[in-house]
Amino acid sequence: EWDGWPDGDFSGIFSLEFAETHDNLGVHWACAPLGGSSGGSAQAETWPEGKITRRRCQGIIECGNRTCRIIIRPQTRPAGIQKQLSVRCSCGGELTHHTCDVTSVLHTFKHGIHYHNGVGRPGVHGPGESVADITPLLYNTERIKYERRKILQGSGGNGNTNFMAQFSKFEQDHPEFIRDSQFGKVAVIVMQTPFMASKLVKATIEMEAVNGIVSDAAHGVWRDKNSLLIVSSTFEPDGLKCWVPGLMSYANGGTAEHYRIHFFNLFLGIAEECASRELEVTDALFANVVDFSTAERNGFILAYVDFWLQHASNARSIDELCDAAPKLLKGCEQHFRNQITRVKKISGVVDPSKRDI
Repeated sequence: EWDGWPDGDFSGIFSLEFAETHDNLGVHWACAPLGGSSGGSAQAETWPEGKITRRRCQGIIECGNRTCRIIIRPQTRPAGIQKQLSVRCSCGGELTHHTCDVTSVLHTFKHGIHYHNGVGRPGVHGPGESVADITPLLYNTERIKYERRKILQGSGGNGNTNFMAQFSKFEQDHPEFIRDSQFGKVAVIVMQTPFMASKLVKATIEMEAVNGIVSDAAHGVWRDKNSLLIVSSTFEPDGLKCWVPGLMSYANGGTAEHYRIHFFNLFLGIAEECASRELEVTDALFANVVDFSTAERNGFILAYVDFWLQHASNARSIDELCDAAPKLLKGCEQHFRNQITRVKKISGVVDPSKRDI
């Protein structure tokens, strides 16, 4: 049911038909648009990949005279609100703006609209503080991206920095964050918190296509163009209601050995979490969506074989394990589309007149 007065912290999915008959989930509160996102698609199969729009409640303007019951709808821009407050109420009382921190986030996707209403960003223990609380400038998502780039680029540093000493101190200060590290020709630093590990094993299976693990490697995160950030993510359906990293690895390359170390630690983390909950470790827990990288695929298979060969419950041979591992992998649809788009632009491969057939 939708009365146009959403209140409090809640989330829900509404069908497109329902939204259409209820003014596209319009609200009676005065709201300021916060902009959406350049990513996402209204044709996405699941809501996390849907088109995002955001709006923030502007609260109300109320007369300070206790005997006056006049309530005024605020304008959406700060300058407009200040102009409203610069005049007195019709009764002569002074007007006061009561702000509201509730933000609505709508994900429009192929099968409906996911609506989240709450104060601040969704957090593990309920809504948290919004970055916009720092400054109104951060209402603009492009400004957030700009500030993020500045942090990632850093100050440039100097060549005398003792990385090993700094890394050693960091590992001592955060003993539960660095899961594994290896330096040399193949350098990999594996990172995982107990919270991240806990999300890799789900108690229930969701109806949407948000089960399992999605693994991918990001280029351009580190200054060294050959280095990768390998991330295995899983959907967190309770508090955050979004995809969260289950394991992250710095890798100085993208060979099968780099991926093997990452996936081996992923499997170990899942097994340890299962042990803490007294659950059985099964192949289904290792199911992954990956891109079409041969190195990533081979690294997964090698890690899978290594894990089960050292696991006490394993009764399968190496050949049987090598045969079972690929069945747990699925290709990423987005990477597939990107590859098709790239290939069809090569006129020597695809006749330009037949690109759209």
